[in-house]
Amino acid sequence: MAEVRMHANRNLRPRVLSSGERRGIPNYVAFNDGQRPSWWAEFRYHHDGELLGVIENTTGSGREAIVVTSEEMLVLEEPVVRRLRYDDIASVGRLDKDPVSETIRVARKSGGTFELPVRGQTGAIGDVQRYLLCVAREF
Repeated sequence: MAEVRMHANRNLRPRVLSSGERRGIPNYVAFNDGQRPSWWAEFRYHHDGELLGVIENTTGSGREAIVVTSEEMLVLEEPVVRRLRYDDIASVGRLDKDPVSETIRVARKSGGTFELPVRGQTGAIGDVQRYLLCVAREF
């Protein structure tokens, strides 16, 4: 889905705007740039949709990494993988400032909630939240 790829590029992919302002998440590896994390060869889980990129919650590690596809997000928590399908997003929770949130709580249409861990760079969690809000509107 082209719109989901566009939202990933706008909200997640690190880049410098013509104004010099930096946008995106430094620890997001966009696959359309031909890059892969060093640990990527170990990735062997089933996924739905086109692979768009991965957010490393721990730089250089697949531990708690978030794989972004055109249909879902996968959280790699060995030995399991948790999945959040975009078409199952009912609502995306608000973020706290004090203390700063490290997870995004997503209410599922199918019931229950999904806790999406986003750690590291300041502001990254806001970029991921914006991405989820955008893709939820597409489905």
